[in-house]
Amino acid sequence: MKALNVFLSIVVLLLAIASAVFSYFLFEKRQQMIIGWEKMAKAINQSVTSLDTGSGTEVAKQVSTENLSHKKFNELDSHLPKLNEQSQKIIKQRDDFSKALRQIAQVIELENTADIKEFQKLATYSPNKSRVVEGIENMKERRDRTLRMICETARKVGTDISVNDLKGDNYAGEFRKLDDKIANIQSKFSVYNSNFRRIARMVGAPSPTFSDNQYESSLSKIASSVSTMKSQYDSAKKKLSTSNGRISKLKDTISEKDGQITSLNKTLTVKEKEINRLANIIHGGKGGAKKLADLKLWQTGSPESRRAVQGKVIEVNDRYGFIVVDLGKNTRVKQQIGKKVNSVDPIIKNDTDMIVARNLATGNGEFVGKIKLFKVHNDCSIAKIVPGSTGERRVKVGDTVYFSNDQIAQMMSSK
Repeated sequence: MKALNVFLSIVVLLLAIASAVFSYFLFEKRQQMIIGWEKMAKAINQSVTSLDTGSGTEVAKQVSTENLSHKKFNELDSHLPKLNEQSQKIIKQRDDFSKALRQIAQVIELENTADIKEFQKLATYSPNKSRVVEGIENMKERRDRTLRMICETARKVGTDISVNDLKGDNYAGEFRKLDDKIANIQSKFSVYNSNFRRIARMVGAPSPTFSDNQYESSLSKIASSVSTMKSQYDSAKKKLSTSNGRISKLKDTISEKDGQITSLNKTLTVKEKEINRLANIIHGGKGGAKKLADLKLWQTGSPESRRAVQGKVIEVNDRYGFIVVDLGKNTRVKQQIGKKVNSVDPIIKNDTDMIVARNLATGNGEFVGKIKLFKVHNDCSIAKIVPGSTGERRVKVGDTVYFSNDQIAQMMSSK
């Protein structure tokens, strides 16, 4: 019995020692677990605090080190899910930003845009983000440069717009100013082209070509033709001035002669009366010699006076297609009556046809063509050649013009 008690005492002692040893080790492990718990709680709090930074959230106050303490083990289920909720929101935000960056890359047509996963990965999102930012910066630089170029172009055409105006909300209205100005310039250019073509036709220049590399030479040809026409005009004007001077002198001479004729006509009238008186005395007023009054005098515009009309071509203008003859409103024909002359107005009018002949004085006259008077002046008339009447012949200065019997008959019937 004594031995049994001793044995039991030893066993109890050993168990007590073992219990003390295990209690020591258990306490040590408990201390390590508490320290680890506190570190974990602190790490979780730091993570939540980092996620709160700039996020506009305050999850770290709920997932604090104190709330995660081992002493509040029973409250962990209400605090720890906050970390997961915060993480999910941050992940969603990350994904949304990744999608937005990739969409921006596609909108600006960035070449070789990475897949969405490359924007989400920690290892690859930064270079892909930098490429998008660089693409946007390049696009902005191109846009600003383009806007500056547009403004410079606008200033060249007389429109005042600025880069800031084009960046504003009313950019369309500002750009429309330039568009309207260009449309106005195009309209003016079209009018210029049309009028230059008309000028080219009038001066006989080639039709202008307004392409970028030919417009200058086209305008030079028109200018050259205009200059040539101006020279011809000045020359014709000078000749006309000379002719007017000659005509003025001729008018003075005619006026003088008209005065002499008037005086002679008075004398003639007296003489005619005396002749008639003497003729009546000689023949006893019966038959025999005719009285002067019985002679048929040509009347103004009569067929006889028109048959006596004979003029000359004094100018032929091939460029403008007209000729000038020395017949006009002041033209008179002479009827010889004994030693007297009866001066008669044949009445030369516009739209009158005449014959053109050559070498009539030599007896070997030849028909040249027909002309139509369209502008009868006092001492000369402007005429056009009747198309198809000249054949291969050409009207020349010095050719004779006169009325044919058919033309005279037509003139008399149109009275």
